[in-house]
Amino acid sequence: MNEFSKFHDNSEKEITNKKEGVECQNRDKHNKNNEEKETEFYTQLENKFNNFENKVDNWSKYLDRRLIQIAKDITKEFSIESKMLLNNDLSLNNTGFKRRYDESGIYFKDNDIKDDNKKIRRIERSWIEKSEKSIKKYLSDSCREFSESELEKILSLYSKNKEEFWTSKDNQKATDAIFEQFEKNKQKRMGILWEKAKTVLCNDLLGSKFVTVRSSKFDDYQNGIDNIIVDRSNGDVVCAFDEVNALQESVHYEDKLDKIEFENQQGGAKIKYGITIQDKRILRTQYENIPIFALRISFESLIVLLESQSSGDLNNKKKNEKIKIDTFDRLLNSLEKQIETLKQIETLKQIESPKEKKTIKDKKNLTIPTSSFEKMREIIEEKKQDL
Repeated sequence: MNEFSKFHDNSEKEITNKKEGVECQNRDKHNKNNEEKETEFYTQLENKFNNFENKVDNWSKYLDRRLIQIAKDITKEFSIESKMLLNNDLSLNNTGFKRRYDESGIYFKDNDIKDDNKKIRRIERSWIEKSEKSIKKYLSDSCREFSESELEKILSLYSKNKEEFWTSKDNQKATDAIFEQFEKNKQKRMGILWEKAKTVLCNDLLGSKFVTVRSSKFDDYQNGIDNIIVDRSNGDVVCAFDEVNALQESVHYEDKLDKIEFENQQGGAKIKYGITIQDKRILRTQYENIPIFALRISFESLIVLLESQSSGDLNNKKKNEKIKIDTFDRLLNSLEKQIETLKQIETLKQIESPKEKKTIKDKKNLTIPTSSFEKMREIIEEKKQDL
């Protein structure tokens, strides 16, 4: 067992014990309990391994390069007219859903998109205010420069009137700096690295049959969706992913599965800013009743995947490819089990919430794309045979 394995096993048990009895808050991935636990875990990693922060930087840079390249390939292949629709990190940009940017598919009025962006800001603001980092720390870490007198004035306003602090145009330089630093900090969290890694993984292995993108910020924050997979053959959204990683204790994982199961019982996910494929073109669309799945990976497996894919070691190309295929094979096994659970749920006449014991009436049926998942399994089995 390598040092990562030993440390992970011991640390996960220790952290789980420390967190026993703490009720996890579902759907809010950024709740305080999870943030404190991940911060604790990350601090232990920094203390245990030399240059661990450099490793995180290297992994993040590798994933960003791959996402940029995949975004370019998709844009070129489907002749996406608007540069605003798909961001460089392969996430959908709701600004690209304005009518003037592209006539393909649905569009939203400017005020609707503006309102959604305000909701995004309010959510991020609440996370910033709940964070252990102070406003002063966000400002001092940012790339923007503030004099001592400016900082004093900014902090004074924050302590006196938070609403004015966040909304005043006169204070926009400070709030922009805080949001920029918040986004920068977020990119180094292991959950985000996993979100990026599985996006790259799906495109690398399933790209011939499926297109995988990251959801818009609105759908991520508001609807809890991280990834959208679209079948190239018919343009259908196969499913939506909500990531769960080993940095979240096993109690949280089971709790989250209960919540996802309940949401699937109620009709699945809504995707406001979605895409479909028609006549070899990507069109903007909305979706409802999309099945949600949880993708769980252990911290050790994530590190092994990131190390192997970012190393650039041509001598171990076959070994690294095997790690990639084995990782997705395990994820697909989990998906197939969740699909069987969904099939059982869909046959029930009345369903009760696992937590609230509330009978669901007029349940909307999910569309379970069994054939698409069978297609994924065929792809992986072929790749395993080719190793």
